[in-house]
Amino acid sequence: MIKQSVYIALVAFFIYGILKKHVSIARDHIDATYDFIIGECSLTGFTFIIYYLLLAVGGGTTGAVVASRLSESNVKVLLIEAGDEDSFEPLVSVPLLSALNQFTNRDWSYMTEPQSNACHHMENNVLPWPRGKILGGTSSINTLLYARGCPEDFDSWKESGADGWGYDDVFPYFIKSEHMISSRLAESPYHGNEGKLFINEKKLNPVGKSFLKAGEELGFEVLDDYNGEKCSGFSTFQETTNKGYRQNSATAYLRQHARERQENLHIIVRSHVQKVLFNKKKIATAVELIKNGQKIIVNATKEIILSAGVIGTPQLLMLSGVGPSTELERNKINVVSHLPGVGQNLQDHVMTGTFFYGKNISDLVLTPKSILLSAYNYLVHGTGPIGHTMMDAFASVKWKDSSLPQSQLMLLAMETDTFAFKNFFAKGANYKTKVFEEAYAEAEKERNKIMFSFAIINNVLHPQSVGSIRLNPFNPNGHPLIDPKYLTDQRDADILIKGLELVDKMKKTEAFKELQVNQVYFHHSCDNIKGKKRLECMVRSDTFTTYHPCCTAKIGHDKMAVVDTNLKVYGVKHLRVADASVFPHHISSPPQATCYMIGEKVSDQIQKEWHLI
Repeated sequence: MIKQSVYIALVAFFIYGILKKHVSIARDHIDATYDFIIGECSLTGFTFIIYYLLLAVGGGTTGAVVASRLSESNVKVLLIEAGDEDSFEPLVSVPLLSALNQFTNRDWSYMTEPQSNACHHMENNVLPWPRGKILGGTSSINTLLYARGCPEDFDSWKESGADGWGYDDVFPYFIKSEHMISSRLAESPYHGNEGKLFINEKKLNPVGKSFLKAGEELGFEVLDDYNGEKCSGFSTFQETTNKGYRQNSATAYLRQHARERQENLHIIVRSHVQKVLFNKKKIATAVELIKNGQKIIVNATKEIILSAGVIGTPQLLMLSGVGPSTELERNKINVVSHLPGVGQNLQDHVMTGTFFYGKNISDLVLTPKSILLSAYNYLVHGTGPIGHTMMDAFASVKWKDSSLPQSQLMLLAMETDTFAFKNFFAKGANYKTKVFEEAYAEAEKERNKIMFSFAIINNVLHPQSVGSIRLNPFNPNGHPLIDPKYLTDQRDADILIKGLELVDKMKKTEAFKELQVNQVYFHHSCDNIKGKKRLECMVRSDTFTTYHPCCTAKIGHDKMAVVDTNLKVYGVKHLRVADASVFPHHISSPPQATCYMIGEKVSDQIQKEWHLI
């Protein structure tokens, strides 16, 4: 069986390489049929001027939705992506391999600024921030979790000034995007089955069932559908998969229509937008980009939509002269519109982990051996654990006097040895080498090289610590300065501590006792501290991201708002933002589902305004 799996895998990857050349939906060169092309000599190469009706900058989660929906009408749309195509990339298409995309050419490989109140075990207190640099954006490399958050999340958006973004306003657009293929949920009034994005359910493994039973023992509700009537409790995961393959925004929204719309939907990749250009009336008229070493000016007769992500969008706004005037002047950028909120209000779900080991638990969790043995069924039938997210179950927990869940626990039931831990987990979080030296030795000696059998990740859903994105003064066009300011607000540390205390209660339940596991500690730097101070030492030492940043160009009408309720950028015309940067504040879930919703909602608004429907 193993030999068959290896053989089929080699044949499959060979076929991938052949077919990749024939499935491209992107253009490799400038089309000669555009309205205006003017070539002139410049220091950076040739400058071309091209006209479009609408420009979408950023081929990520939301940008692909907008490009697809607008191209349904008789308008000419250009979608610009800095990364490459997503076609036939096994590390993208195969759900279980998602973590292997970090630090590849599909990842922007951002790093934070040093954190003074967190990340104490990371080199220089710096944390990697993976973001998708590929068609489909981060929907091409994330862990595929599909969760909308709570109705109260969006009602609180509306209360904060985002009129038209309450739950009743956004719910139809969640439904519009969805194609629920789980037979159990397909007919639910809380799900759609005619949308473009396939949604599935992951089946629980034995440890996942114990996780839910432990929650039930402690008095928490086990939810049938966390995207349904209730959002607080223990539950299985819903995911963006179909027939064992990832559903990213490119697969769901672009590929099925790209060829039939090739006259009016143009997609270019490996193209870096430098800035948006404005005329004297502050109307966004064009973007300047670099492709194949050539500067190209692409004009839009109607609108430009920025979907460059939580980091890229504020950076691009500032490079274009839209942002805090002091920041722009410091970088010698002409101020087009002084918007102090650009790049501010950065929020992220910060997390820490608890790890468990059981000598006789290998048959109950995913292991390297079970993955290899399942490869044949996956390659032939598209079934088995390889075709699903690595996460298994989760819990959203309300604490006293809270109307929204404040903590989220996520179960990763995947046995991890010293090699995988060192090369993926520790490297991916930028841990100092010396932190785990003792733990590696202990695992080699006492646990047959197994670091942990499963982990429970504990994160803060509504962070009070707020950071920023700023231009790098030494290279404004390079990676910006990302400072999430993790745990600068004590309330976030307190929520993480409550999460750790809940995990401690879970391991004392009958459901966990039956697993016969013990908690594993990978370092002892906090051992001499007692009580809650010890827990605080742990969360400030082992702090890492859940990869859910948001809010750097928020909707609203206060002085820190960047876009109005139609996502139009203040102070200029014909420029919108459509991605997670417009969140006024964070939601009680990963942001992926909400990014799809935003794409559907803003597309509908644009089509109505320009009388396209």
